[in-house]
Amino acid sequence: MEDTRTVVEVNAPEEPVFPGSALIGVVLFPVFAVVAVVLGIVYELPWLVTSSLALALALAAIFVAQYLNRRGRSGKLRLDLSRGSTRLGPAPSSRLVPLLLTALAGVVVLVDIVLRLAGYLHDDGGMTFSVMLALVVGWGIAEGYFAYRNPPGLVLSPSHVTTVGSMGKEVRVPWSQLSGAPEIKGPRLLIPADKDQLQVGVSSIDSDPRAVVALIEAYRGRPARQGELGDGRVVQRAQSLTLR
Repeated sequence: MEDTRTVVEVNAPEEPVFPGSALIGVVLFPVFAVVAVVLGIVYELPWLVTSSLALALALAAIFVAQYLNRRGRSGKLRLDLSRGSTRLGPAPSSRLVPLLLTALAGVVVLVDIVLRLAGYLHDDGGMTFSVMLALVVGWGIAEGYFAYRNPPGLVLSPSHVTTVGSMGKEVRVPWSQLSGAPEIKGPRLLIPADKDQLQVGVSSIDSDPRAVVALIEAYRGRPARQGELGDGRVVQRAQSLTLR
């Protein structure tokens, strides 16, 4: 997928690709998946083999998406200026690859169900478990599809700040209703507003969240500047940002 976004670089300390806790999961989950598959084969438990393969692929989709978004983003703002606004979202590859991995997990579960209907697999409660697993994976495929069509992230227009979240859900707030400075708390970037709090997952965008905070602050409470977000002048503003 071609990436036509404008990249702006600012001075910022290097950010780890994965925080320590997430790195533990990246290392351990393939080990657990392999062990579970081996146990399922040895003890003739088809449901364990299917669930291990499907869940491993689904988790791989999550970790791959985070890796593709977080790698090399320190000190960078990747701005999509093509729609009369400034959009900060995920890397194009992080939208496609996880969707393909989750779809492959769906194929694994579908094959399991077909084999059961054909009478090749027999284990108590196996069909019920496979159907439940299919629903979970199906939700993951739907989430990936919506993320592909309407990427999660943040849209800054001259009049509004919009967050795009799970299943393409959008929350839009006028600039005048932002009530405080944005801040990063754990895995989320929080933007206080009069009636609610906007949230963006920092692993769902491939721009440095610290630079995103600085960009929002450059426009919050400054209506005379906000028109820059719709005509490309945001690039010059972003180039002058200083990260605290």
